[in-house]
Amino acid sequence: MKKFVKYGTITGGILLIVGIGLATAAFVLGANPVRIVRFIEERFDYGNYDDWAAYSDSGSGEWSEPLFETELTEYEDPTGNGFEAGYVAVTEFNLSQSGGMVEILPGGAADEFRVISEGGKIENLHYTGTEHWQRLSLDAREGESYTVYIPESWIMEKLEAEVTGGSFHAEGLQAMKAELHAMGGEISAEQLYGNEVELNCENGILTWSSLASGLDQVDAECVSGQMDILIPQDLEDGGIRYDLEWDQGMISLPSEIFEGTGERLIDGDEGMTVFTLDAGPDGRITVDPSLV
Repeated sequence: MKKFVKYGTITGGILLIVGIGLATAAFVLGANPVRIVRFIEERFDYGNYDDWAAYSDSGSGEWSEPLFETELTEYEDPTGNGFEAGYVAVTEFNLSQSGGMVEILPGGAADEFRVISEGGKIENLHYTGTEHWQRLSLDAREGESYTVYIPESWIMEKLEAEVTGGSFHAEGLQAMKAELHAMGGEISAEQLYGNEVELNCENGILTWSSLASGLDQVDAECVSGQMDILIPQDLEDGGIRYDLEWDQGMISLPSEIFEGTGERLIDGDEGMTVFTLDAGPDGRITVDPSLV
């Protein structure tokens, strides 16, 4: 019995040391403790509320938790198509679009994230969250139209859009992190506030304009298709660090054009915005600082 206790103690000590080592290594390599907590919450479903509760005949309902109150009102549409849904808390918005049209606009109710659709289905919206974060996902398909209103005072933690078909247009985006992927469709987005931006173009057209304050990092990759990055003149004047790589593609900067294959690092002032641009065989990236 003593041997089992002894071996158990030794094994437990070894596991504890290994665990501490892995955690330390993770933080050294850049692991985000907030994301770790979120992963644990999602993995073990602490306080998770998925989809919405049953609605009354009047077309409105609410979560069992007051934090996740939501309203649903159907249009007076003779064809039976269309809906309107509102959410009092959304920190992350995810769009998967294979067709149709999606538009994001600032405004609407001051304290509500609102989705209005003609021809879309309420089942294409998926809402989940905990006490600390709330995610709304939208799956837009061919023949469907959605307009999303985000209060002007809201700054979301993350916005992600993957468009393989159709048209996506956004104005006045305010998100700490934005990821836009044009994988066959067309994206046009204006960002008003943000820190990190990821742009990806493959067989699509992507136009991204920035009025963002506090912009730290822009990562843009265009394997094929066209990507236009429009920035304010004062951002260019203040100094941008460009990290460029092009492989049978083209990168056009305000002062120089790069074609063929190569790499180039253009230093800006320390602490300025960093642009990492990567153009693939059939990709074209243009940076234009003429936006006012």
